[in-house]
Amino acid sequence: MNIDILKEANPLIIVNQQDAQFLNLNDCKYPSIVVDYERIYGNDFVSQLEKKIASENNDFLIFSSNFLRHLYRFDKGPLLKRFRLGYSSFGGIDLQNTDEQTLKNFNALTSDPSNNYVPGIEDLWVNDESPTRNGTFSLIFDTEQVGCVGIGLERILSLLNKKHCVATFFFTNFVGSIYPQIFEQVHKLGHEVALHGLYHEFLSKRDLNLQDQMIHRMKEHIRVPVYGANFISRMNSLTLEAMFRNDIHYTVFPSIQNFLLGRFGDTEILPYVVRNEQGKMLVMFPVQVETYGREFLPVKGMVTSVYNKLRKTSFSHMTILLHPFRDGSLHRIKELNKLIEYLQDDLDLKAITLRKASENVLSNGSLLNDRKIILPVEDKIFSGSRQFRDILTGKNKRNTNLITVLLNSLVPKNKTDLVYLPVMIRNNMRLLLAHRRHMIRD
Repeated sequence: MNIDILKEANPLIIVNQQDAQFLNLNDCKYPSIVVDYERIYGNDFVSQLEKKIASENNDFLIFSSNFLRHLYRFDKGPLLKRFRLGYSSFGGIDLQNTDEQTLKNFNALTSDPSNNYVPGIEDLWVNDESPTRNGTFSLIFDTEQVGCVGIGLERILSLLNKKHCVATFFFTNFVGSIYPQIFEQVHKLGHEVALHGLYHEFLSKRDLNLQDQMIHRMKEHIRVPVYGANFISRMNSLTLEAMFRNDIHYTVFPSIQNFLLGRFGDTEILPYVVRNEQGKMLVMFPVQVETYGREFLPVKGMVTSVYNKLRKTSFSHMTILLHPFRDGSLHRIKELNKLIEYLQDDLDLKAITLRKASENVLSNGSLLNDRKIILPVEDKIFSGSRQFRDILTGKNKRNTNLITVLLNSLVPKNKTDLVYLPVMIRNNMRLLLAHRRHMIRD
């Protein structure tokens, strides 16, 4: 079946004023509006945009930039949560030549897709047959932006090749339509290709049958073997049933080891096995670490905290979430190199795909017995990691004294908490100040 995602899509492009100066918007077949990103949350623009989206029935939004004045990343989160729409971007990913990269990505979006190709990656094949060591880890890359593929991906694949490190790439079909060969290219290099949405949409807005149809279309369009999906914050319990219908073997849920007031949080570190009425099983992996907006030292602290906790369990596997438009930038690729070296050399962990990790889960008898969930599952578990454990175990933290919780959070629990206390406090303050301005510094 020939599925033309680009032809079927109905996006709205939101162009930053500075980007509009060098972009020929007449070349683009999609409708667009020009706005000053620095004032996007003021002057009633959001309400006007909401009316425009409703009248034109747009499927998703495409942003021209990830930056404000090329110094700060624009926080799209509040807009996407309000409209519950998918998104992509063709913004550049490097501070040094953002405009040139933005223009390159825009040309890829507006040109004949058959002319778009990611060069220089054909020989970056990864084959690591070394035995499992102290445990395993999976690097997972959410790939929904044009710059993820056009610029960041080659750098990441080159690094993974040098480090003999396989990874799992969650692609949207939209970026795969702009670069039609990318699914097969990445698959041939020994990495795993998995689902991230047609255009990063909210599946939770749809009923079961429509979710089933959409996931079916995602798999058909990719045309390489697909076993997993990542719809974090955009799915509900119906999505799990739709995954079962489409023979999806695993998914992920947010369980980031964020640093609280004085220690790392007690979030879920082990996967769950979901079972439906027909006896089929699907593995839900916790994403324990995310690099987003963090330098290497805070990420190292999160990894160390998870590693020490996993050593006390029967299943030592870590899942780390990354984004090519960030981690593939010239600045962040160096941080990614440090992270892989720490995982492989210092912790002596082996990189595997999430498909392989799911096979390991299903062959682990203790996990199958202790971590099994029977459908249906409450929708609240998909809203964030803080609620996940309580809902599954029947606990209710609303009866817990808030002052007690805060006081406990102030007290480091172990050596890792103490060692990384100044690093994590400094990182959290930086992120908090950036978030208050609706921006996050690269």
